[in-house]
Amino acid sequence: MSGRPADPGPGSAAPFFDQGIYLLHLNRGKEELRLGNYEEARRELENARRFRAQEPAVLANLAFALFHLGQYEEAEKITRDVLASFPSSVPLLFNLGLILFKAGRFGEAREPLERVLQILPAHRKAHLTLGLVFQKMGLGDLSAEHFRTTGAGKVVGAEDDDTLSRLARTAADGAGEGAIQKAEATTPIVRPERFLDTHPIQAPVERARPPQTSWTEAGRAGAVESGAGPKASGPFQVSAGGLLSARTGTGIVVRQEAVTGRRGFPVLEEEPGLSASLERLFLRASGEGSLLLAHPSRQPFLIQPGGGFLSADPTRVLAFESSLGYREDPSFEFGPPGTHPFLKFLGDGVVALAVVSEPARIPVSTAEPLLITKANVVAYIGDLEAETVDPSARYPELGNRPLCRFTGNGAVVVDVG
Repeated sequence: MSGRPADPGPGSAAPFFDQGIYLLHLNRGKEELRLGNYEEARRELENARRFRAQEPAVLANLAFALFHLGQYEEAEKITRDVLASFPSSVPLLFNLGLILFKAGRFGEAREPLERVLQILPAHRKAHLTLGLVFQKMGLGDLSAEHFRTTGAGKVVGAEDDDTLSRLARTAADGAGEGAIQKAEATTPIVRPERFLDTHPIQAPVERARPPQTSWTEAGRAGAVESGAGPKASGPFQVSAGGLLSARTGTGIVVRQEAVTGRRGFPVLEEEPGLSASLERLFLRASGEGSLLLAHPSRQPFLIQPGGGFLSADPTRVLAFESSLGYREDPSFEFGPPGTHPFLKFLGDGVVALAVVSEPARIPVSTAEPLLITKANVVAYIGDLEAETVDPSARYPELGNRPLCRFTGNGAVVVDVG
C-alpha cells in the first residue's frame, strides 16, 4: 500500500548559478520515484537537498522515497518537518499515518489519518488504512466501519469494484498482511505512470483513460459569439453582454465577487470545507430564484468534467453546480505565498468559467508534455499532473513568469487574456 508524494513542485526563487543543477537532481529524483527506483530516487533527492535544504518539494519526495526503502524513522522526521509549514496538507497527513502504520506504531498512526478524514470525509485510502490500524489494535467494529466505507461490501466484478474495494474486502476477510500485500501486487494503488490523487470522490474504474469531456456540447454553449442568442447548460444561461444567469433551485456554488444581481429569493451561505483564502471567494446558493453573475472584462464559458477530472483556476470560476465533487487540487497545494490552489472537480455537472474569448484546448500526452505560462491556464482536464516551474534559468524565451508543466493524458484549457 502506498500514498503519494506530497509534491509541491519547485516554486521558490533561487540563484541563477545553481538553479539548473538543483532542478536536474529534483526532476531526476521525481522520475525515479515514478518508476519505483527508490534507492536511485533517494540519491538524486539527497543531491537536490544539498542545494535547497529546506525546499518542501525536495523534502516531501525524499520522505516518500525513504518510506519505500523502509527507513520509517527518517521519513517520519522529514514529513513532520514539512507538515509544520503545511499543517492541513492531506497528502502529508496521509503519508505520515501510512509511515507510522508501516512502522508498527498503530496508536500514533490513528491521529493523522483521522485528521485527513476531518478535512476530507470521503478519502477512501485514509479509510482503508485506518481500518487496517483498528484491525491491528483489535478494534473490530471500528475496523469494519472503515472497510465498509472503502467499499468492502461491493459485488465482486461489479463496475464500481475498484482497487480499494478489493483491498478492503481482503482486509475485512481477516487476511494477514502477507495476503493484503499480495492483493496489492496484483491490483496496485499506485499506477505505473504516476501517483494517484487524494480526491475525496473516487474517479471511474477506467480513470487511466482520458475522460471524454463534453467540450463541444458544454463548451460552445458558453461561448458568447457576435450576434449569438442565449446559450444554456444545466442551471446556467449565457446572455449577450457577458451576463450569466444561474438558477439556484438545485444548488450551486458562486464566486462572491461575480454576483451582480438576483431574481426571486435565493439564499446565500458560506461554503465550508475550503481553505481560508478560498472560503472568502465562494458562497453556496440555494432556494427558489436565480443570481446574475458577471466579470467586468471576461465572458462566461461553460464546461463539464464529463465524469472525469477538471481542475480550474479559482479566479476564473464564476459558479459551478453543487452536484460536483470538488476540493483544492493537491498539485498546487504548496504554491507560492499569495497564490490560490486550483479547484479540482469530479462528477456530472457544469462549471462556468470567465474567459476573454473561447479558449483553446491543447492536448497533452505522456509522449508530449506541455510547458506553458501559468497565467494563460484556465483549467485542465483528464489524468494530468501539474507542477509550477521557475523559468529564470531554463526557459528565458518564455519570459520571467511562472510556468506550468503538465504530464499525463488529457488537455489544458488556455485563454490568452
